Amino acid sequence: MPKFYVESGPMTDVVDATDALSACLKTVRRAIVRHKKWGKRIQSASIFTVNEKGFLRDKEVTTTADFVQYDAREILKELKG
Repeated sequence: MPKFYVESGPMTDVVDATDALSACLKTVRRAIVRHKKWGKRIQSASIFTVNEKGFLRDKEVTTTADFVQYDAREILKELKG
């Protein structure tokens, strides 16, 4: 499976997934588990940014053309099924 770099506000993760949307969902599910253990709320931005090369802040490795973005509402809708 491909490796995806997912970021949304303070939420960042590197996950193996079949596609970018699945990577976002996996990131949120993992954050839920981690934050539930610590008793904290999950925080994200209104956009999830995903790609297979690196995080947006790694400008020497990536370009904006490499990224896919999802609205956070779309991710929540998918999580609810």
